[in-house]
Amino acid sequence: MLLSDRLVRLGSIFFQRYLDDYKDRDLTYGAKSGLAACAEQKGELAKAADQYWAVYQSIPDYSRPAHGHGRGALLSPLRQFGEGQTAYQVILDKYPDNTMVAEAKRRLAEMG
Repeated sequence: MLLSDRLVRLGSIFFQRYLDDYKDRDLTYGAKSGLAACAEQKGELAKAADQYWAVYQSIPDYSRPAHGHGRGALLSPLRQFGEGQTAYQVILDKYPDNTMVAEAKRRLAEMG
């Protein structure tokens, strides 16, 4: 676990430095996704959910369902079901042919 913690800390530093150095580039959403994943691994679920949503709003359309799912999945353990349901519903409404639809439907059914 210690190595994992170190890797997460190093990843957070690397992604933040990338964003600081290249904030005007189009591909910063990869670094932002990395920061969200690091926050998730640290157990900072609310922060990670917000970061995934920020990425969702700034990335190309074809990548959005995965990040919307990431937000929904993190909001469920935080008992923020309304926002989680909204994240999943967006996937169903806007991306009905995406591979994430089945998972979004399953998660919505679990939330009731």
